[in-house]
Amino acid sequence: MPRRFAIKVVKVTYTPHAPWMVRVPVRLQSTEGSQKKFFEKESVAKAYADRLAREMGEYQAQALGLTDRQKIEAAECYRLLGKEDASSLLEAVHHYVAYLAQSKQSMPVSALFDDFLAAKRQDGVSPKYLADLRSKLGRFVAAFSDTLVCNLTPAGIRVNLSCESPLGIEIGT
Repeated sequence: MPRRFAIKVVKVTYTPHAPWMVRVPVRLQSTEGSQKKFFEKESVAKAYADRLAREMGEYQAQALGLTDRQKIEAAECYRLLGKEDASSLLEAVHHYVAYLAQSKQSMPVSALFDDFLAAKRQDGVSPKYLADLRSKLGRFVAAFSDTLVCNLTPAGIRVNLSCESPLGIEIGT
C-alpha cells in the first residue's frame, strides 16, 4: 500500500528570511516547480499547504473516476515508458504537448527551401550559385517536399537519400 504524504508546515532554521517550509508532494512538483517552498509568514505557508492538500484530493478523486479503458491505457503507457528514459506519464505528455506546439510552427521542407532561395536572391548571389543550390539540394527537397522540417530525422534522411532499406540493408540505386 502506498505511503500517504502528509502536507505540513515546518519551521526551519537554515533560511532566516523564510523560516517556514512546505514539502511539495512528488505528483505536484512538476506543476509547482520545486520540491520545497519557503515562506516568511506561517499563515501564508499554511494557506499554501491547504491548497496543496486540496489539489492532492482532486488528483485522488480524478484517479478514482477513471474508466476501466483509461486505466488500461495508462497501464499500457507506463509499460511502454518503462522501456524508455521517461520518468513518468506526465513527463511524456508534457513532451508530446511541446512537440505539437513546435510542429504547428514548422513548415514543409519545400517552403523552407523556397524561403532559403529567396533570402539568397536578396543577398545578391549569382544566378549560377542559385542554380548550383537547386541542383545540389533538389533531390533532398524532392524527397521531403511535404515533410515538416520538425519531423526530419537522420534515419529518415538516410533511408530516402542513400537507397538504404529501413532494416539497414543496402539496396542498389
